[in-house]
Amino acid sequence: MTLALAVAVGCTAQQPQESLSADGVVGCADSAAWGQVATVTPEGGQLRVVLEPDRWLTPESSSRTVDFLADDRATESGAPPWRVGDRGLLILSKSSPPALYDEEVGQELERAWRDAGSRRLTDCPG
Repeated sequence: MTLALAVAVGCTAQQPQESLSADGVVGCADSAAWGQVATVTPEGGQLRVVLEPDRWLTPESSSRTVDFLADDRATESGAPPWRVGDRGLLILSKSSPPALYDEEVGQELERAWRDAGSRRLTDCPG
């Protein structure tokens, strides 16, 4: 099973840490999963990124891959690099560009989310 998500991204979108508390980065995400970037391919001025999740936080899923579109640094200044083999906590949200947090930051975000009672989208503003 593959989970495919089209994520609207733009240079004016706020990064999750700028617009939400630490627990909200995970709790207000449409999807949050620990994993490794498996493929990155150009697609219509953006990048199609496929992540192989090791562990899901939200929503809990059995999908073997997460497929999404992200900005390409070649065409969008300030876009994060997406490299095959990178590992971390993937956050997908309709209100922010996709983000892959390294292990240290990802663990802090997950800990804050768990300490706040593992809130879900229904607890989020807007």
